[in-house]
Amino acid sequence: SVSAVKEGGDERVFLLWVRDVRERRRRERFQREILSTTTHDLKGPLGAIAVSCDVLLDTPVADNRVHSMLERISSSASSAIQLIEEFLSLRRIEEGAFILRPTLNDVRPIISRVVENFQLSAKTRGVELVSEGDAERIEGCVDALGFERVLSNLISNGIKFSRKGGQVSVGIKRGPNGATLTVKDLGAGMEPLDAQRLFNRFGRLASHAQVS
Repeated sequence: SVSAVKEGGDERVFLLWVRDVRERRRRERFQREILSTTTHDLKGPLGAIAVSCDVLLDTPVADNRVHSMLERISSSASSAIQLIEEFLSLRRIEEGAFILRPTLNDVRPIISRVVENFQLSAKTRGVELVSEGDAERIEGCVDALGFERVLSNLISNGIKFSRKGGQVSVGIKRGPNGATLTVKDLGAGMEPLDAQRLFNRFGRLASHAQVS
């Protein structure tokens, strides 16, 4: 709608633009639901591929090339499952349905399990994945699943952005004010100014553009 108002002999025109965005929001919501359902349904087949490869890897194979291919397939399937978990978590966060339930846990077994799950992925990329520190019990008030997902994301990125022959180390140590978890790699790293983009969604530095 357009309205004209005379003020002090001058005529001023004010333009008000109204757009109904309900249909667009309905389409966006529908697209998110389709994408969420599809990615969730993909977890089943990908999980079956990963498990089948692990079973075959435990079977003696004369051809080293076949063994390497099985390792690559298993690693790729596990990476795809990790991406799906990240997407589903992000969607729940956006919808306000992502709830953390912190309880007192010994975090050592969680760390050991995650590190073990990524050993094959690290081996496939030619990266050494090591766990540092002793085996003492370290308790923390954490959501076990959330803690596992954060650690998995850090290790996954460390492996992805490390050159062949590099190393990713995971360690936790007790301090006067609690425990400190560290995940270190020998990748390209980032400049101090780039650290401001650390929590931007789906961001990637120019130096990492060629990494897949």
